[in-house]
Amino acid sequence: MTRPALEIVLTQVGLDQDPSMLGMHLSEIEEEADNVLDLLTVVRTYAHTGDAEAGQVTLAELTVALGHLLHHAQEALPLLEKQLDIYVGDEEDEQTDDGALDEIAAEQVEAERETA
Repeated sequence: MTRPALEIVLTQVGLDQDPSMLGMHLSEIEEEADNVLDLLTVVRTYAHTGDAEAGQVTLAELTVALGHLLHHAQEALPLLEKQLDIYVGDEEDEQTDDGALDEIAAEQVEAERETA
């Protein structure tokens, strides 16, 4: 089964403000997240086999992948926050609308019940 483009997925779930830009960032996040997980597996393998040099090269690749992931996350997060009317900050800067998060969670549970 082919995955639908995230632009289409976003529109289907009601996020229709610039779905192509947000979809692009989310697609890049998905791709880089897969890459990060693969690189973590590889660096563990090199650590297990005692190949420190290859492990360091892999960690350099991981650093680049994390940078790409961070860039796209920093671009996507404000777009998602705006469209979902939530704020995701650190604990010191607690501005998250817990009511909105609770409402989203309740909607997800209801949707899962309807599809089951």
